[in-house]
Amino acid sequence: MSSSFSELNRAHFDTIAQSYDAKIGAQEVIDRVVEHLQADPEWLGVDWIKEHEYDVEKDEEGEEIEVPRRDVRVLDYACGTGLVSKVRGIDISPAMVAAYNTHASNQGLSPQEMHATAGDFLSSTPSPSLLGPDFYSFDLAVVGLGFHHFDDPELAARRLSERLKPKTGVLLVIDFLPHGKFEAQDGSHNTVAHHGFSRERIVEIFERAGCVDVRVEVLGKGISIGDQGGKQERSVFMARGRRDE
Repeated sequence: MSSSFSELNRAHFDTIAQSYDAKIGAQEVIDRVVEHLQADPEWLGVDWIKEHEYDVEKDEEGEEIEVPRRDVRVLDYACGTGLVSKVRGIDISPAMVAAYNTHASNQGLSPQEMHATAGDFLSSTPSPSLLGPDFYSFDLAVVGLGFHHFDDPELAARRLSERLKPKTGVLLVIDFLPHGKFEAQDGSHNTVAHHGFSRERIVEIFERAGCVDVRVEVLGKGISIGDQGGKQERSVFMARGRRDE
């Protein structure tokens, strides 16, 4: 992402972080994603922890609890406030990161379970904090309604694919099909680089990033997106692909 466009996004989302979760349409998108994944849990293709992969241990109070033998690691890039997903987040906006971590704390989750860090994978000089082993070998990398803010989506997909486990890691993008331009009262339209993606375009982006088994699912039309100043109906899609090597 160019430095000027990155700064524009960072400044805007720092400003609206506290009110972002109230934006029209966000919860409806989440509901549709959850509905689809519950109806077809195998669609995503992530190697989730199986029932037989738990051991029974005792906690500090002597109560028996189930403990998984391995972790399923999830990276939430352009994580926003944590409204769209849960687990390990990265966002260009420090204010969004602060809101994300507050959500985690309010749910009783520890930083080990859900935590966000400010950073930019698309920078020509990524922060050294993002180069450590904690930011590689993810089972799933998610961009929820953030892909249209990246001026170079091919670079974004490639950088995220590099952070996945080879052969099994899955990249998931939730975003809009092509739509008309829209001016939002909060000025968010100035941070939009792409007015949606066609099915063919998103498949091309995934394949250029080294992903295979690419699937695109349209979650439905007529989702109203916007703020109190106005709204626009859009169609939302989910796209997933597996890192090949």
